[in-house]
Amino acid sequence: MSRFVDMTNFNLFQGVDNTALDLSTCGKSKGCYTKPNECTSNCDVAVTWIKDGSNGFKFEMSSKDDYVALGFSTDADMVNII
Repeated sequence: MSRFVDMTNFNLFQGVDNTALDLSTCGKSKGCYTKPNECTSNCDVAVTWIKDGSNGFKFEMSSKDDYVALGFSTDADMVNII
């Protein structure tokens, strides 16, 4: 089975000040992953996503470090990477 994720709407915010990422609607109108957990500002890492059209998502990522990445897999072990 083939799966498609539209990654054309992708924003990356880098640097210590990640206030450009709106985390106020996490769990309400968009999904969020943050470190530390439930961080609302100046997070070490933050990823948000919302449904964008019938088969796409809009992602925003932020990190205090120089590197941030996101991976997708069809299993919990990241073996079947899509």
